Amino acid sequence: MVRLREGGYAARDQRASLEARAWQEAIHRAVRREDQGPRVHRGRGDARGCYHRAQCRRRKRQQDRRQHRREQHPRPRCAAQEGHGAGLGDRRQPGDRRKRGEGLRHGCGRARGGALVNEFLELFDYNAWANRTIFDAVARLPDEQYFRDLKSSYGGIHATLCHIVWAEQLWLHRWLGKPNPAVPQGTDLRSLAEARDRWEEVEAERRRFVAGMTEARLDDTKLVKPSSGGEYVHSLRQMFRHFINHSSYHRGQIVTFLRQLGHRPPSTDLILYYRRRG
Repeated sequence: MVRLREGGYAARDQRASLEARAWQEAIHRAVRREDQGPRVHRGRGDARGCYHRAQCRRRKRQQDRRQHRREQHPRPRCAAQEGHGAGLGDRRQPGDRRKRGEGLRHGCGRARGGALVNEFLELFDYNAWANRTIFDAVARLPDEQYFRDLKSSYGGIHATLCHIVWAEQLWLHRWLGKPNPAVPQGTDLRSLAEARDRWEEVEAERRRFVAGMTEARLDDTKLVKPSSGGEYVHSLRQMFRHFINHSSYHRGQIVTFLRQLGHRPPSTDLILYYRRRG
């Protein structure tokens, strides 16, 4: 009995020694794997840990990108949908707060189309405000000055205004797939009232066109055949930028005409639009 018991104790001690040695070797292997770097596969449990850490890093990058977009494209404050406010011409002092229902005369209307679409809608609204500002300014001129040929790209104030109206209508027709305006350069417009009425019609139709604009549609292309010849393919985003820049360029000519005639022209800078909008 004693010998059997002693033999049992010896076997038990031997197994314990082997298990202890196995644990020590496992620890040494783990240490060596740590020293070899993060690329070594460490089993199913470690794979789950790596996946979790990768997910955390991905979510952090997404949060950083969203924060960057919010900083680069802050959400503009729009007027309330109901009613019309005091308009773009109202002057507020620093610290004034907008009352309920007060806002842009024609609204900036953010669409659910993404930051770039909202930026274009904002620029469209700026273009409308700037054109109306110029129309109001030249309405106070005597006919002789308004129709005078000032030897510029398109003559004087009236001809340049007609060119702006015609060009905006031309680009809108290209977007809609309509034929070009029947009379080039708006030479059928005989007065300021006719030019403004034509432009208001173009502006209303353009607003209906861009109301449902999305980021994906900005990449839609159209075939353009300019009067100078040739055929070109342009995306909507390219044509949007061009039409806004084109109108701004010729409004600058009209501002120069007003100074030449001894009048103080209005300012239509984009930054002033932002300040008046609040």
